[in-house]
Amino acid sequence: MRDRLLSAGRVLLVLGSLLCLSARAQTPQPNAALERRLARMEAIHDIQNVLGYYEEYQSALQFDLVVPLFALDEPDVRWEPGPGAWIGAADVRAALMAQQHQEGNAQWAKIHAGEMHVHGLQTPIIVIADDGRTAKATFDSSGLETLSGIGHKPDARWAWLRYGVDFIDTPQGWKIWHLHVYGLIFSPFAKSWVDAPGFPPPPKATDVGGEWPKPTRPQGDVWIYTGQGTPPLLPRPPVPYRTFSETFSY
Repeated sequence: MRDRLLSAGRVLLVLGSLLCLSARAQTPQPNAALERRLARMEAIHDIQNVLGYYEEYQSALQFDLVVPLFALDEPDVRWEPGPGAWIGAADVRAALMAQQHQEGNAQWAKIHAGEMHVHGLQTPIIVIADDGRTAKATFDSSGLETLSGIGHKPDARWAWLRYGVDFIDTPQGWKIWHLHVYGLIFSPFAKSWVDAPGFPPPPKATDVGGEWPKPTRPQGDVWIYTGQGTPPLLPRPPVPYRTFSETFSY
């Protein structure tokens, strides 16, 4: 009897092992190509959100929330809005925070009364590097600006520009590595950009309540509508690339 029970137990053990093997064979195995594709789709979504937050926070002059969107641990982190470029964590932080909303500051509120900046994001082209460590993107941005100051009433303007952005994946998620703003028009609301091309001179420091820190260097490639010639391909749309050392920087 004992031998028969042992034999039956061995049979059950073998059957159990076979059932487990069969179940494993029927369980879908991870598909590396599918997982990679899903990861890239998630990265594209996250990158669009990063620049969306950038737009919304700067519109409210909440630059304390804009600063963490940048990869400040990268020595060449750059914010290049024109007329200059600020490079490195200290310079980027200083330039952004020079525009920070100053709660409870009556003089600041008086200077900035009536100010408004609204920009959209259109035609996104986002390319993730094959190694998954960086990404490149371009966006068109239509917007309106209402400039304020002590010396004049709010000044309404059309503001259209383009972004060229390099992103880098960090332990805290995707961050802005290099952000280059390519201004196109900044024309008065009541005039066409043909009749009022180009950008106005920068406001006086006394009119806006202070100056931005000095740029690290002048702005690089830029094209502003002047009524002459035709626009170049700026910024260059990103194309597939393997790793950042094999591509260009915005």
